[in-house]
Amino acid sequence: MMLAALMVSCSNGKDDGAAWKPGTGGAAPEVDFDVPDKDGMTVKGVVWDSSTGKAMPDVVVSDGRLCTITDEKGRYWLATDLSTQRFVFVSTPSGYEIPVRKSSYCFNGYETLDLGTEEVQQFDFSLKPVSGASDRYQVLFCGDPQISSNQKGSHAAYEDVVNSLIKYKDETDLPLYIINLGDVTFDDADENAVVKQYLGRIGIPTMNIPGNHDQFCAQNTNYPPIVDESYSPDYRATAYYCRDFGPNNYSVNIGKIHYIFIDNIFWWGNNWAEEKNGFDEEVLSFIENDLRYVDKNTPLMIMTHSPSANDVIGPDFRQWMLNYDKFIDLLAGYDVMNWSGHLHISGHYVYDDDDMAKIGCKALSLESHVVSRCAGALYIDCEITSDGVPRGFIIMDVDGKKTSWTYRRTRIWENGNDQMQIYTPEDTEDGYVYANVFLHDNTWGTPQWYENGELKGQMQLYTEKDPMYQKEYDKYVAAGSPDPNVGKPGPYDTRHLFRIRPSDGCTSGEVRVTDRFGKEWTQTCTW
Repeated sequence: MMLAALMVSCSNGKDDGAAWKPGTGGAAPEVDFDVPDKDGMTVKGVVWDSSTGKAMPDVVVSDGRLCTITDEKGRYWLATDLSTQRFVFVSTPSGYEIPVRKSSYCFNGYETLDLGTEEVQQFDFSLKPVSGASDRYQVLFCGDPQISSNQKGSHAAYEDVVNSLIKYKDETDLPLYIINLGDVTFDDADENAVVKQYLGRIGIPTMNIPGNHDQFCAQNTNYPPIVDESYSPDYRATAYYCRDFGPNNYSVNIGKIHYIFIDNIFWWGNNWAEEKNGFDEEVLSFIENDLRYVDKNTPLMIMTHSPSANDVIGPDFRQWMLNYDKFIDLLAGYDVMNWSGHLHISGHYVYDDDDMAKIGCKALSLESHVVSRCAGALYIDCEITSDGVPRGFIIMDVDGKKTSWTYRRTRIWENGNDQMQIYTPEDTEDGYVYANVFLHDNTWGTPQWYENGELKGQMQLYTEKDPMYQKEYDKYVAAGSPDPNVGKPGPYDTRHLFRIRPSDGCTSGEVRVTDRFGKEWTQTCTW
């Protein structure tokens, strides 16, 4: 046996790689790091448990296209294409901590490959068991932080979210994870370092995915390509993101759920018009290979920036996304939720049998959850998004395979709570009471209107503009702001807005609505 004091993981200059070193804590590895070469294999290594020093068999290791598992001695081999693949990473197994950087708390369970070399490369990984049960935790979903040095108010808006995340962390004893659903910055790669400083302040393990605004085509003269022109436009577009955040496609296991993080923004050319949502062959290969090691009884959470299943655009995405049929085929036999951002609005939808048949989906179940921009509306520097959802984030509570979720806003206004905002006839001047129920989907109950404790009727879905955002937008236009078509900050037809006309002479009441998990939410209002 060779001890790790003699041979350690390659860390490629990261501030905290996987290597064990004397005096750093944990058990000295009792594994053989002298991994023999194999014909056709270009990457190899060992995975071990840092608490026992023992080798870890059956751990999935990937290069973002190919996947394999470690043998009984914790060893792995991959036939990685060293001309194209950037990383090798471990799909963190259940019961182990997600490796994160000490400074930013961002996912760190990867190593960077030396592209272009003909030599076999070795990367070794140590994993630390979680303390306590690993099946009970919460995930905090944040849509499109999108900070930029060129966007007025974007830092202050995200600072508001950061402070709210810190406050929530202090309120709970449960393990927490943050998932940023793309557009971490807004066409401003210099801000990647700023985002990581914010995340370091929060101090919660964080997984990111790239959005379209985290990627730069060759036409963007502010951020010229930092990789050779021989690489594909899609590869070059993600160079800055991958430099600062690591893999753009990867997976982890937390408790009894498998999480897959996918870059579904595809560039086939070098200008702004040559971008499409979807899944290229590399991404499809990764998903297929990754799922070979995931039992069909394991729920899948698939993270993408652009929605890969949603009723906002329409349940059938085949005309919208590259290789959508191939993607859907890979989901057969699984319970699947797709969490995404990109649209800056809130959209939650559960596919029924007819929807599934329409797209040929053979998953056991399919749901879409589009998370609104956490920092509010872009461009007009407003606390609510264009469909009326306030700054904040979604809290997904996980207990084994059981999940539920609620919204957490950064501040509560009059006639509102974390789950809804009520607008009174005094607010709208049209005689109606409105309820914007932020996470409402097709499995929730219909909001009901009560006066003096008596049910007066069901509120009606009203697919129109959120009254408060409409007012904010009108101020933006009246102030001589840019053409409203620039940046498209205009009010969106809200799919979770309800209204009812109260009784004559009524000046107060209560809205009650039951969510998909059986919990009733109530909010009183007066005018």
